Amino acid sequence: MASTIAEAASHVIRANGENRYKPDKKIISLAERKGEVIWLKAQNERSEAAAIAGEIQRLISSGESPSSMAILVRSHRHADAIANEVTARGIKISRQSRSDWRKSPLIRDVLAFFKVLMDPNDRISYLRLLDSVFFKLNADSIFEIVKDFDKSKEIPERVVIDKLLKEMTVAALRDSPSDLVIALFSKTPAVKHLLENEPEEMKIAGLFLSSLVELETLSTEKELRLLFSAIEDLLENSSSLSEESEVDASNALQILTIHASKGLEFDTVIMPSLVSRRFPSNFSNRTWSLPEQLSRERPLTKDTHLCEERRLFYVGMTRAKKRLLFSSFEKRGTRSSLFLTEDLKDFWKENTSFLKDAPPVAEIPSVSLSPFERVKKASSSQAEPSKLPLSLSYTQIEKYETCPLSYRFKYELRIPVKAPAHMALGSAIHEALENFFKEIQKGDFASKQSLLHHFETAFKNESLHNKEFCETHRLLGHEKISLYYDSYNNQWPQPLDIEKDFVLPLGPHKVRGKIDRIDKVGNKVRIVDYKTGKAKSDARAEDRKFAEESLQFSIYALAARDIFHWNIESLVFDYIYDCTKLSTNRNDEQLESVKNKILSMATQIQNREFAAKPGYHCDWCEYKSICPASAALKT
Repeated sequence: MASTIAEAASHVIRANGENRYKPDKKIISLAERKGEVIWLKAQNERSEAAAIAGEIQRLISSGESPSSMAILVRSHRHADAIANEVTARGIKISRQSRSDWRKSPLIRDVLAFFKVLMDPNDRISYLRLLDSVFFKLNADSIFEIVKDFDKSKEIPERVVIDKLLKEMTVAALRDSPSDLVIALFSKTPAVKHLLENEPEEMKIAGLFLSSLVELETLSTEKELRLLFSAIEDLLENSSSLSEESEVDASNALQILTIHASKGLEFDTVIMPSLVSRRFPSNFSNRTWSLPEQLSRERPLTKDTHLCEERRLFYVGMTRAKKRLLFSSFEKRGTRSSLFLTEDLKDFWKENTSFLKDAPPVAEIPSVSLSPFERVKKASSSQAEPSKLPLSLSYTQIEKYETCPLSYRFKYELRIPVKAPAHMALGSAIHEALENFFKEIQKGDFASKQSLLHHFETAFKNESLHNKEFCETHRLLGHEKISLYYDSYNNQWPQPLDIEKDFVLPLGPHKVRGKIDRIDKVGNKVRIVDYKTGKAKSDARAEDRKFAEESLQFSIYALAARDIFHWNIESLVFDYIYDCTKLSTNRNDEQLESVKNKILSMATQIQNREFAAKPGYHCDWCEYKSICPASAALKT
């Protein structure tokens, strides 16, 4: 999070005083960039919508990916005008719909599953499971079971189901609800059926799982029995997400409620419609509440309601990493939100340049269509999704190359996975090295104590989000990063740049990336990428072949040649744990070949070619437990 955003967020949450805020607590930004916090004032909703859409279009034209931006709203209806303006400009959106999760047959099946685990005698829920997407018994088998429930225990299909449910009932005593759902998917043919016959239900599954993970993160309890009431409240008061078109969600501007944004981060966050009676919303007593064992809140009053609204506003603000845009409009009977006019009053005094007026309506190049034209445009764009350009990261390209179905699970269906501890440890080491080499770049003394301090800070930050972290992981990281420091014998390279972002135009598409470190070597550069996995080195022929075929390095080399115009000395994988290095390079012929390869993959993604590609990689794929192709390999 940029420092200016952290400063603004501190101003806001401080207004809650002793109510849910510790006065001595400080919000600190670890980022060096200052960032932007802008308040855009408009004449009316139309002016606001058009101005925001124009700003989004400007950012995309400058190379920003639509998926790195989000419009966060207090309520669904506050985004309607903006969504119309944005889509009229040809920008694809991923937006919350207002469909009730409880209308989803899959979600009702999952609820029945939870109820049976908590109460094996719940026959209504049990019978629903028999005809659910998970088991789908035929009518004759279900009739035999219903006809004489107690005597049907020997029916083969029921024997299999009962055995599975008994295993899962025991698992429910130790595993979280999201883990239980993933396990149910992995032990039944549900995923295969949904992918082939009900893809929209599969999308809902991914979004529901994401919400479960978020709920589990916020709660001190993980057991299904203690969380079930909260899960029911979640379903009563949440909406599912649905794509406005069939284009890959990873290339779409996100429009979602602040509630749904918890746990997410975006380079640019836009918070519109910040006016009285909308945000903060009017106070009204809740018709529902969390169970006592989960709630630590005092009874809701007008004052505590305002504090809750302010906390939610703060959550929305802290989703932004680089850029935060507020917008409001003032017409008769409508005033800007007190969060802007009162809570941030001192902030605006210190940053008067961050206040901007939207152009008058007559001067805004609005491209809104008439309702009939919009329907026609929307229909044609959905019929030809392959015409829309993509914005892809190296990670997405690598994922698709490895297995298109795994790509679909991660980037289209957004099935959540919990990062293993070794991955989080790798992230902490990366962050420590980034800050350490920035000191070297500035000419500061490179002490081991400084490197270890950066690691301890990064590890602490990562441990807040990864419950699997323990002292063993910290000691391992401490040991490895100490050995890495010693291996240089104080002969440190001179970094030209660190964590270098790039956006590479490739045909109609864009490829995004970030290079860990660029070292200056005479009049050339050395591109360095840190690795914390299994060590490779220049000494082994199979490792050299791996480096020569690395898609990651090919993309870096393309960026170096076509964007930065660098003369590359070498491309180096720096293996931290074993202090080994693996070097390679690229020629123009190789780079042209990889460009064609990426363009071909982009076309396949646009055409929604997501067939599984089973192979050795299935062993380490994060989706192997639910993947039908992975299951087929075991039989």
